[in-house]
Amino acid sequence: MTTRKTNRDLDPDLRKALWELSSEERESLDAWGNGFYWASLNSPELLPAAAKLLAETDARLCMVTALSRFSATDPIVFVEYHFDVNGHTVTLIVHLNKEETDQNAEIPTITPWFRNADWHEREFSELYGVKVKGNANPKRLFLDSSIEEGVLKGLVPLTVMMNGACTKDMWERVMEANQEKTAGEEA
Repeated sequence: MTTRKTNRDLDPDLRKALWELSSEERESLDAWGNGFYWASLNSPELLPAAAKLLAETDARLCMVTALSRFSATDPIVFVEYHFDVNGHTVTLIVHLNKEETDQNAEIPTITPWFRNADWHEREFSELYGVKVKGNANPKRLFLDSSIEEGVLKGLVPLTVMMNGACTKDMWERVMEANQEKTAGEEA
């Protein structure tokens, strides 16, 4: 006989504490009884407090995702931290301030509680230009130092390109780049 999990199995003290840091929360179960919990933090500055709470419950950081709202060319507007907490997936959603999304976006580090966050933080900093305050090892991971930070903000993902949804967007970028090149040569 298998026992079916419920979201009630997620530590109630953890749920309450995360809710106090959040503006919105959601939870669900999939068809196999796996529990999912999402909390949108009220401010990026609350991320360390949430990380500390999760570390105290022996959570494991699985992945960090930097996301745009509508397309790859839009600024990064939120970062999601995905944790495993006793078989439940807990996702913290950190919304970046709108004034900071085009440039100078900052988010505090969670490496004091989750050492494996170092790689994720360095990766989204390097690829999307989101700065991480307090990361003790901010060196680049992949890209040559001559390549501008946040380079992926200007690229169209292959999946978008392959489905043909970006044809107009890509054409507009080519035309814009040609106009900039022509303007630079005339000057």
